[in-house]
Amino acid sequence: MNKLLTTFLICLCLCTIIKGQVCEKGRQSYLFKTFVMSCKNIRDQFPNTTSVASSISCENCDIPTFTEDVVVTFNGGIFDVSNSHIKNITENAFKNFGNAVQKLIFANNQISYIAPHVFDKFNNLEDLNLHNNSLSNVLPGVFENLTIGVFDLSNNNISDVTNFIRKIKVRKLDLSNNKLTQISINMFNDTSFWVASPYRAIFHELNIGNNQIESIQPGSFKFGDGNSLRVLYLQNNKITVILNNTFSLQNELKNLILNSNQINSLETDSFNNLPKLIMLDLAKNKLATLPFGVFSKLGNLETLNLESNQLSKLDPSLFSGLVRLNRLHLAHNKLTQFSPTTIFPLGKLTYLDVSDNRLRELDLKAIYSHQTRLSTLIINDNFWSCSKLVAMYKVMNAKWGGFHDPAKHFDVPNLHGIACSRVELDYDENLTFAEFMNIISQDRVFEDIYDSRINGDAETTQVSLDHLYIQITGMFWMFLSITIMCTVFFVHFVIVTVKSNKIIANKLNFSYSRAQDENVQLM
Repeated sequence: MNKLLTTFLICLCLCTIIKGQVCEKGRQSYLFKTFVMSCKNIRDQFPNTTSVASSISCENCDIPTFTEDVVVTFNGGIFDVSNSHIKNITENAFKNFGNAVQKLIFANNQISYIAPHVFDKFNNLEDLNLHNNSLSNVLPGVFENLTIGVFDLSNNNISDVTNFIRKIKVRKLDLSNNKLTQISINMFNDTSFWVASPYRAIFHELNIGNNQIESIQPGSFKFGDGNSLRVLYLQNNKITVILNNTFSLQNELKNLILNSNQINSLETDSFNNLPKLIMLDLAKNKLATLPFGVFSKLGNLETLNLESNQLSKLDPSLFSGLVRLNRLHLAHNKLTQFSPTTIFPLGKLTYLDVSDNRLRELDLKAIYSHQTRLSTLIINDNFWSCSKLVAMYKVMNAKWGGFHDPAKHFDVPNLHGIACSRVELDYDENLTFAEFMNIISQDRVFEDIYDSRINGDAETTQVSLDHLYIQITGMFWMFLSITIMCTVFFVHFVIVTVKSNKIIANKLNFSYSRAQDENVQLM
């Protein structure tokens, strides 16, 4: 009896497993006689099919070792086995794959071993995705001589890329979220960036952000094909200094992202020989000063982000040479003064953010008189007095309709959500905005921006009343004009209607008279 029950349970489990392994045909192409296949719960082998699958995806699969037996045949373009618990990719794993494969996606597995030369048959992969695996070291030859569009090795345990990128050609290489600690001078010598089509612009990207890199030596980014890199991500590392000529070999670079490091020092030629750079991101670092002329050679720069540093002052000629700059981010620093002359060289500036600093004055009239294209100015979270904030509001309201992206500090004295103090505060340079908020919170909240108690200026109050009187008078005369026009139109309509009725009546009378005359004649 027990043996029979055991046998029954085993058969039931096997039936459940077999039943659970399902592959369904999805979208079909009748022109090319192909279809999309979606599988679930595959354990050992994908089912064979006489039709051609253009792509195969696997959901909730469990394939610890990927061998040549897993796929009987595949001649499609996309093969996706993400989240399939794969740990090893063995020799000849892709023996039954055709050469038309464009994307191999092995993301979110536990791959730690890949056999050498296993990818050799794929000459022009558009996407090789090994994101979020357990790769730390690979044997020589695994990726050697491959030509890949997008090569994603992010979220692994890579500390040395020597065997990962040896003699490869790639358009976008992602090494972010690994364990790289340094960038040696010869690290990328055998790496080349290639263009898939000469008829479309493709940004060549290298992402080595979110690692543990502490320093970069000049000449580190030297590639096998020269200077074709366009975008370089170095965010979230531990870099402290950018030395002279660090990026000088990359004169085609357009975007340089260095945010969220520990950079406390720049040199005069840190960004030398970058004539095509259009975006430089230095946010979330520890910069307290900026050397004279550090940005002077970036004539094509359009966006400069210096947010969340420790800048307390800006040299008057700091931004000289940035003739095309249109976005300047200076929020979350320690600026106590901001002279309009600092940004006078920025003739194309459209966006300026100086929020969360320690400013008490800002000459908006001088700024707007020179920065004629400035359409967005953010001034939140500074140490404004309410009287000066009212004056700035009037200037901004006359030009752009009020504050841009105002804060929402409605629980303290404020002007449209921007916090301010009723009186000028005498504070030391170390006062934080949180402490400023605590001080002004002791006073009552008000909202009327033209209240003389706020701006402390009776003349301003009178001007405001005069302005209100003018507005009311204008509205009265507008209402009167509309009333007169409506009356004229009504009278005109009545006259025209009466005339029309008379004409119609006359016509009817005339027709009736003729009919009577004709009847008389017939008699």
